[in-house]
Amino acid sequence: MPCNVRRALSPSMLVALIALIVAMTASAGAVSYVVSSSKQVKDGALTGKDIKDRSITATDLAAGLARNQGRKGDSGAAGATGAKGDGGATGAKG
Repeated sequence: MPCNVRRALSPSMLVALIALIVAMTASAGAVSYVVSSSKQVKDGALTGKDIKDRSITATDLAAGLARNQGRKGDSGAAGATGAKGDGGATGAKG
């Protein structure tokens, strides 16, 4: 039985295990940092690129920041008719 344990703990296996442990602890440290309050962000540090699309609604913003939207306006007048275009070439006979 001790012979099997000795084979399992070869130098290459030991290096692989150490690399795995280092990689797992490094990624856990990176994941543990999450912005949980506005106190963690300096004023002016965030831009539009930093915020995911449709993740912030008007109710999330401070009063006065959201644009006031009124009712939908009336439809505008119809535009002028465009000029008649040239005819296309005759297609191949089917």
